[in-house]
Amino acid sequence: MKKLIYFVTILFALFICSCSGGMQEMLDDYNSNFTPYEEENLLPGQEGFEEDSMLSFIYHVPSSATLCLLAPEVSDAKYEWKITTKDNEEIMTIIGSRLILYIPNYEIKPGTYWLTLTVKIGQGGEEQIFTDSSELVIFEDISKM
Repeated sequence: MKKLIYFVTILFALFICSCSGGMQEMLDDYNSNFTPYEEENLLPGQEGFEEDSMLSFIYHVPSSATLCLLAPEVSDAKYEWKITTKDNEEIMTIIGSRLILYIPNYEIKPGTYWLTLTVKIGQGGEEQIFTDSSELVIFEDISKM
């Protein structure tokens, strides 16, 4: 029994000695394995903005869900979201910087569509137009079957 107590005491002492730096040193060591993300979010109209970066390449949404997207906010901009079939038949147009689409309310059937976001900044001859399109796949919700 004394040998066991002696062994546990030695093991505990070694453990205490190995943790000399404390919690902050351990966190700093862990965080040093990552590089900070410093990319600036550019907005439409700013130099270097790429309009094809406004939407993801594809969105997969169950037929019982809500699709919520937010366009890059620019003052005095006009926003238009358009959903069309692959044959370019318009399903709907939503005006505003936010797209909140509760699929069952609009009775959009499962299938593949195009989602297009158009951002217009300025007026008349000074108007800048930025457009991005994405594939929108609405699939049958398995939990409803």
